[in-house]
Amino acid sequence: MPIPPEARPKSVTAEFADAGDGFWLTTYVIAGRDGGERRMTSRERLDGKAVPIEGDTVEADSVAMSMPAPGVLVMGLGKDGRPGSVRTYTVAPDGRSMTESAVNVGDDGKPFVRTFRWVR
Repeated sequence: MPIPPEARPKSVTAEFADAGDGFWLTTYVIAGRDGGERRMTSRERLDGKAVPIEGDTVEADSVAMSMPAPGVLVMGLGKDGRPGSVRTYTVAPDGRSMTESAVNVGDDGKPFVRTFRWVR
């Protein structure tokens, strides 16, 4: 991340789980270095339609998701009725890691992409 290590979270956990009946349950937990925790959850279909996010809504209050190919998840986030970021998650064939590409727009109005690697 392009921020100093001491300003980064202690850990970030993302869980995408089959909730049955065509729904997914998405949970993000961000553990702070101060011992605090931010938790965000949503229950959605992979149909690209927005649903509310429960819990911490500092970054986003709604999410829409789709799965255009096996092992690929596309997530669109919104806040206060406006577009937020777009994230694409790609799971490695062995299921041991995942790459996240996060597209945002900077204060200068220009888009940028950050890439993260998640490991189980």
